[in-house]
Amino acid sequence: MPDLGVSEQVAAIVAEGKHLRQVCEKQKVEIENLRIQNEWLMHEVNILRDIRHSYELKFDDKNGEILGLNDELAKARREHKALNDKHESSQEQIVELEAKVSRRETQMNKLITSIYRKARTAHVCVIALKAAYKLVHKLEEKATLKHVLELAQKAPMDDAIDRDVAKELKRAGIGFAANDVDTTPQTSPLTLHETTTEDTEE
Repeated sequence: MPDLGVSEQVAAIVAEGKHLRQVCEKQKVEIENLRIQNEWLMHEVNILRDIRHSYELKFDDKNGEILGLNDELAKARREHKALNDKHESSQEQIVELEAKVSRRETQMNKLITSIYRKARTAHVCVIALKAAYKLVHKLEEKATLKHVLELAQKAPMDDAIDRDVAKELKRAGIGFAANDVDTTPQTSPLTLHETTTEDTEE
């Protein structure tokens, strides 16, 4: 400022200094505002970090729950498969048992029929023998019939009975072992006596 006077130079300097002070004050205010804004932003960042951390914890918990549910689901599937296998095995066993029961029923029906026929034949023989004894009038002939009956009762018949029983059981489809059967007589031997008409007709 070569052309200005001292007073004018001083006034210019004072004015520039005032201007600079004003600029400085504005910058201080702006810096303070920026500081406050920075603190607010840092607070917001911290809040967002806390929220993020909370969500991460929740995510980890949910992820753990999902993994646990997956394990439980896999276990339930294994148990379900095991139960299905047991059910199928039980159904197969039931079918086998039903088939066995059906075969046994058929065998028992055949055996009952065979026993009925044998019993009927034996009953007819007994009736015939009683009738013959009644019709015989001579004591010698009656004694002969009694003697024949006694000989028949004393004759060894266990083997023959075993063969007949085995044959009938085999015909019915049932296994047979003679040792498993009680061959002790359950009734007293047949005796001939004077019979009535009713006895003959039985």
